[in-house]
Amino acid sequence: MADGEMRSGLTWSQLIEDGRFDVTTPESNRVVRLEGLEAPWSLESVLYRRRNVINIPFELQSGGEPERVRLVLTDQGSRLTWMVHDQNDHPTTDRAVIALPVNATFRHSGSRHVRLSYPDLSGRYDVSDLPAGVHLVAALSGIQEGDLHDAPMFQETAAAGAEGAIETGMVSRFDVQITR
Repeated sequence: MADGEMRSGLTWSQLIEDGRFDVTTPESNRVVRLEGLEAPWSLESVLYRRRNVINIPFELQSGGEPERVRLVLTDQGSRLTWMVHDQNDHPTTDRAVIALPVNATFRHSGSRHVRLSYPDLSGRYDVSDLPAGVHLVAALSGIQEGDLHDAPMFQETAAAGAEGAIETGMVSRFDVQITR
């Protein structure tokens, strides 16, 4: 987390020594995401007013009583990995691998259910920190991190994607076959 920095409409916060964090932000709906956690740690839940709001934008208001937001971390992160193959079953490296949830409700900017990865030189990809569930996985050309906020990209990925199930704390292997 960076100190009060704004990027892509996201607000970054400052960690205080006692484990609290300070968010300097205009009032509006926010989602909480952590970056830079070392493997195998990932964000499991965000508790706000006794509710888990990890997938729900919520409003933080300035000027009133400080609000308590509890972040729960887990070392039971899930991963999706394996190979990207072309039509002739050869490993390929020229496509981005995108994982989207089957449930379209979770396909939005900042969603922890949407991930992008690039295959290494052997065609192997690795998508970390996906929540358990069924995802659509596709390998597409011309996709970059900034496209993960674009509804047409979500539709293109869903149309080209194949379903892959991910279980909590497990490494799921899923071959991605390029069909077009």
